[in-house]
Amino acid sequence: MKTKLLIICLLLLTSQVFAEECKGEYGSHWDNCHGTLISPKGAIYVGQWKNSAHHGHGTFTTPGGSKYIGDWENGMQHGEGILSYPSGAKYSGGWYNDKMHGQGTYSRPDGANYVGTWNNNKMHGQGSFTFPDGAKYIGEYKNDKMHGQGSFTFPDGRKIEGLWKNGKHVRK
Repeated sequence: MKTKLLIICLLLLTSQVFAEECKGEYGSHWDNCHGTLISPKGAIYVGQWKNSAHHGHGTFTTPGGSKYIGDWENGMQHGEGILSYPSGAKYSGGWYNDKMHGQGTYSRPDGANYVGTWNNNKMHGQGSFTFPDGAKYIGEYKNDKMHGQGSFTFPDGRKIEGLWKNGKHVRK
């Protein structure tokens, strides 16, 4: 049983790694192949294609230096991936239709860091945000704001716990 499972995994992996090279000019229906497209403005996509769209695993680099490495579906970031910005900021986690979605981590070069749930590019659900000064909020978020039960710890160790609404502490 383990041998059969290993063979199936290897076949799936090699079919992804050794996909046929895309043939012809882009737009000539690249399907189930691996290819590189450089746009007139300098954006570069290297990866898998299906029905002439990014689909599977690939790397997209913008002319400004942002880079996404991860899963694609029908031309959109979808699945798991890492987006790095020239500023040093980075998101690693789930994607859904080109938006940060599901579990993910966003870190900034100033030391700020969010680990938690995302919905439609916003912190939404359970998460932990560490501020550049060392303060930390652990709790619920809604549309990028502390919202619901949570605990805020100041850099000096003082702590506020309770209910938050639209980013403000409303009661213990």
